[in-house]
Amino acid sequence: MKPLISVIMSTYNEREEWLREAVESILSQTYENLEFIVILDNPENNMIERVIHEYALKDSRVTVVKNETNVGLANSLNRGLNMAKGEYIARMDADDISCSDRLRQQLEYMLNNRLDFVGSYITRIDEAGDDMNISCKLPRHDFFIRKTLRFYGCIMHPTWLVRNQVFSDLNGYRNVPSTEDYDLLLRARKKEVKFGVVDKALVKYRHNYSGITMSSNARQRVVALYLQKNFRSIDDLNIDDYLQTDDAKKKMEIAEKHAAISEKAWEYRLAKNKVMHFRSLIQMLFGSRYGFCAAVNLAIFKLFVVADCIVHRRTPPLISY
Repeated sequence: MKPLISVIMSTYNEREEWLREAVESILSQTYENLEFIVILDNPENNMIERVIHEYALKDSRVTVVKNETNVGLANSLNRGLNMAKGEYIARMDADDISCSDRLRQQLEYMLNNRLDFVGSYITRIDEAGDDMNISCKLPRHDFFIRKTLRFYGCIMHPTWLVRNQVFSDLNGYRNVPSTEDYDLLLRARKKEVKFGVVDKALVKYRHNYSGITMSSNARQRVVALYLQKNFRSIDDLNIDDYLQTDDAKKKMEIAEKHAAISEKAWEYRLAKNKVMHFRSLIQMLFGSRYGFCAAVNLAIFKLFVVADCIVHRRTPPLISY
């Protein structure tokens, strides 16, 4: 028999059309032996509850879990993990779209290469669902993924297919603000976990600008750099305590300014205003340590992508994000 895959998705305030696209992309998978665990993390959002229950009535593979209060992504996903019966866990975000053959291709790739943790390339789409035409090349093989993870979270969270045992060994997600996926990747990196990435865009990843606040963007940058700096002792870190320190608060102020410039740079890029986009990039690079660190990490990431391609006799990409 085909092994059971547990797909776990947390919802909060997604638009109805996005939510339906996400749910239907899972229920229409060519790999049918799955359970779909949907956690409602906003008990006051009646629209989402109505839509998910509608699908649960039509398809017995859908299980609905409603949190009594908003507990955040990490706690919601852990609740889903505790319920999961599958040998494999797939992640899904409520505003993204999985290609119909995603789970089958990822599972075959995982089994054929004896891997524990698999991602895929993505297609970046905007809020209207249109392709943003931004390339996304990633390191594909375990050695280069491990090297890259030290500087960059190179396996996109909504593309994950992971052996359930990996989550059990790591005791699931930790409540790390805005960075729970990167935290788990770094902790998995310390274990005997074999990584891989399918070199096909199996998930349409939506850039939801309205769902990203400046403070969460800044917090993500501060926490990510803190994890990178202390990755050797990552299991012992207390992120909540760190965020209360004066050092973290000062860095948050700087990171918020950097996040504002970064947002402008994206807007100029999408508007194809090359002059202002270049100007914003210069501001990001020299305006704060976060811009410089981000540039260095991105350069290292690209080098590992190219090295992976050369070692495995594939044509290196001209551009990678």
